[in-house]
Amino acid sequence: MPAAVAALGGLGVFVFASVDGAKTEGWRLDGIGALTCAAGLLGLVFGIIQINHVGLLHPWVLESLAVGIGALLAFVWWERRAGDPLLDVTLFRNRTVSVAVTTGLLTAMVMGGAVLPLLYFLQTVQKVSQISAILQLMPMMVAAAAFAPVAGGLTAKIGPRKVIAGGLLLMGAGSSFLILLTPTTPYGQVLLALVFLGAGDIAVITPIADVILSAVPRERTGSAAALNGAAMQIGGALGTAVLTSVLTAVARATYYQSLEPSGLSRQDIAAATEALRQSIQKGAESGGLTIPEMVRTQLVDAYRHAFSAGAGGVFACSALICLLAAVFVWFGLKKTGRTVSSSP
Repeated sequence: MPAAVAALGGLGVFVFASVDGAKTEGWRLDGIGALTCAAGLLGLVFGIIQINHVGLLHPWVLESLAVGIGALLAFVWWERRAGDPLLDVTLFRNRTVSVAVTTGLLTAMVMGGAVLPLLYFLQTVQKVSQISAILQLMPMMVAAAAFAPVAGGLTAKIGPRKVIAGGLLLMGAGSSFLILLTPTTPYGQVLLALVFLGAGDIAVITPIADVILSAVPRERTGSAAALNGAAMQIGGALGTAVLTSVLTAVARATYYQSLEPSGLSRQDIAAATEALRQSIQKGAESGGLTIPEMVRTQLVDAYRHAFSAGAGGVFACSALICLLAAVFVWFGLKKTGRTVSSSP
């Protein structure tokens, strides 16, 4: 069903954008740009995800990363020469636009990569139901909505640079509250982190849009807005891939380390873990678990602590990204509130 919906959507874009648009305004759909961009992002995401499964130097990973980087380079080369480019890369000549778009991408990367591990932490480690886990994440959206007017008022008073940098520091603080996650971390601590993340996120993305649009001439605001939206989407996708890989790497290392005192080799631990997973899935049909209760408890406890450590690693990376982004904005974004020129 999702594939069918995507296919119909693509067909609609092709018919209405490339035909009707071409007749009325002389614009043509940049199919080569769309293809090279999609291939580049797919190669990068697939390669990053596979690192934790087969290793960095595996041919699959190297080939995927090479294809992704090569396709993105081809995308940039083509967009600089296309008559109707999918992405106006000349906008990056403007320093303000470059800094703002990069900051938006990093912000989306943090939010896209940090929320999913927290959702799974609540479900698989703290045994919260799916609906309850989603409801427990809702304060982040509520905080964003409540803080939006405040962020807008502060932007008008003190300028976007201070508000964006402050928002990134809020996000970094929220991430820091979750670095030391454990299976027994109280929800109050999670709630505080969610409030900081939501408020910080809205304090970044709202003024960034204004900064980008005010940094280009009126006739290029459409391209600038599209660039900002694309950067947010790409950041979210890369965040999910990169930070999920961090989660897997840290959790796997912690899991095996916590089970080393048992005297089992890594192969034995992996085999016992797989047997536990299968027995849990088929327990109702097979008449119960086939693994001794003591071993089962040990494996489950190790998993819960390992996943918590992995999620904490994700938020450690998120906090570092936010801190570096705040420094980047502070020194890279100057007088942007009334900029109307598109020069570098």
